[in-house]
Amino acid sequence: MAQQSVSTSHAHDLSGLRNYLLVAVALGFLFGCWAVQETAIDRARTCPESCLRPEVAQVVDTETVRPHPGGRDGELTRTRLILDVPGGTGRTEISVPYGTVGPAATEVPVRLWRSTVIQVNGTDVHPGWQTPTRFVTVILLFPVFALCALKLASRLVLLLGSRGQEAGPETAAGSRGVLRGTLVSAVVAVGSVVAVGSVDGYPAWWPALALGAGLLVSMLCLRRATQRAAATV
Repeated sequence: MAQQSVSTSHAHDLSGLRNYLLVAVALGFLFGCWAVQETAIDRARTCPESCLRPEVAQVVDTETVRPHPGGRDGELTRTRLILDVPGGTGRTEISVPYGTVGPAATEVPVRLWRSTVIQVNGTDVHPGWQTPTRFVTVILLFPVFALCALKLASRLVLLLGSRGQEAGPETAAGSRGVLRGTLVSAVVAVGSVVAVGSVDGYPAWWPALALGAGLLVSMLCLRRATQRAAATV
């Protein structure tokens, strides 16, 4: 009877591992693709003359947004550009610093990485991780990704350490460690999006920093919790 209970517990553990693995792989692939792209763009910025493709865009329309009434500091001009790109990049709407481009119907030099506008008239305009879609996705889904990755790692540790026996209090203690690590990952992730957005440049490698911090804290909490649980047995 006890053997059947252990077998059922292990089957449940394996099922949980599969679910966590699927979610972690899917979200990891998404964040990984974005990180690889932003890393490539950051490298291309270091050699714009040879790494970015020069093109000529025509200004279709401009709209000036003044964040402070009557002031010009920090003004942004939202510009819709028609890009003269072989294969047809089409119209793209971007935000550029005030004074970067002229009025409508004028032409302005741009540089592209594949089909993404990186520079307009020599000024970096690519928002990187700060695009609305990525910003919201990071805030909502990165903690889920961290939770699944850390839960997967801790479950593997517990399965290897239990040696066919139910972990008991170690499992509950390990779960608390995973939640603490997930909280650290979420704080680092959201903090990176908000804090780094106020300076020039954006570290494309920050997902690894956030996940690494959460994983380290989680594994330390898990180790301490399992050692305490083993000492009380």
